[in-house]
Amino acid sequence: MSTTTLIRAFFFFLFILHLMVCFYSTFGKTLSYNNNNNNNNNKNNNNTMIPSNSSLPSSNISDFLNIVAISIVNDLPPQSGSLIFTAIDFSSPVSLEPGKPFVQVTNTEVKFAYFQLDPFDPKCCSIARYDPKVDAGHRDVFWSVRKDGPYHSWDNRNWRRTTTWGKC
Repeated sequence: MSTTTLIRAFFFFLFILHLMVCFYSTFGKTLSYNNNNNNNNNKNNNNTMIPSNSSLPSSNISDFLNIVAISIVNDLPPQSGSLIFTAIDFSSPVSLEPGKPFVQVTNTEVKFAYFQLDPFDPKCCSIARYDPKVDAGHRDVFWSVRKDGPYHSWDNRNWRRTTTWGKC
C-alpha cells in the first residue's frame, strides 16, 4: 500500500468515527423525543437561548478536523404544504419531509439556507445554518422549521427563533 492510500484510509476512518459520534449525539439521546414535546416546550420561549447545564461531550476529532453536524427538521403542522430549502453547496433543492431530520456533516465555513414554504402561497426566509461567529465551539447545530419561522439550538432542547416568514 502506498503512503497516500494509508493517509486517505486514516482520514476516512476519522470521518466515519466522527459521523458515528455525531449520529449518536444527534439521535441517540433523543430517540424518545418527539416533535409535540418540542413545540410544547417552546410555549414559554421568549426567543432567548437558554443555556443548558448538561452539555454534550466535546469531540476532539471534530475540533481537529473543523467539521460540524447540521440537522434541519420540518416541524410544521400537517397540511402546511411543502417545505423546500436550497443552498449554494447543494446541486438541487431539498424537500424536507415532516419530522424527518436532514443531517449534513460539513466544514466550519459559513453556510446559508433559503427556505420556501408552500409554492401556491409562498412564504420564504433565509438563515445562516452554520455561522462560525455564532456557532463556533459547537459541533452540532440544530434547526427546527416551524409555522412562525426557523428555530436554532445547540442541544436540541433549548430553542431560539432567528427570523420569521416573509414574502418571496
